[in-house]
Amino acid sequence: MSARQVTTKIAALLLELLTLKNVTRTGWARVGIPPAAQETVAAHSFGSGAIAIILAGLQGNGTDVGKAAMLAILHDIGETRSGDINHVSKGILEQLGLPKDQVDQRAEELQRQGLPKWLQTFLRETLEESHKKESLEAKIAGDADLIDLGIQALLYLRQGYPTQEFSEIDSQLQTEVGKALWKLIKEDPEISTAWFSRRS
Repeated sequence: MSARQVTTKIAALLLELLTLKNVTRTGWARVGIPPAAQETVAAHSFGSGAIAIILAGLQGNGTDVGKAAMLAILHDIGETRSGDINHVSKGILEQLGLPKDQVDQRAEELQRQGLPKWLQTFLRETLEESHKKESLEAKIAGDADLIDLGIQALLYLRQGYPTQEFSEIDSQLQTEVGKALWKLIKEDPEISTAWFSRRS
């Protein structure tokens, strides 16, 4: 593969990933949030990455902050191919013998085709670690994913949308720092609105 072909393939992947700025999180549509107010996958990925940085820093003890952030930011990149599959759609797929995990992984495999070997290996290993959630950094990224969902649900809830179910993430959190952060956010309603009421 020539240098020109490598550059073209990588550029194509980058442009594909950037389409996540326009892919909305379909669960919000299901509860009546209008299209203009629906969060995108890219916005969720950014939120997850930012939260992962904070959680990894709080965790300390040699936790790889950069790795935790990377896992969180990249965890949904296959959704350029599979779309954002909500819980209702997930149930239908499972009835057809197509677990969401398999659909997502197949989308990721197709996404990697034609890329340089080093990049294919990097993406495969990164996404496998993200999905398995065995390493500390992957658990932190998983908690960051959930906390971002929970925060967005609380914000929508305070705008009058029925998003309570999306904020019920307590039992899914795996790390003590994740549990502590979420407990604080959930129990202090002023935290999620403090920025919007700032005057200086």
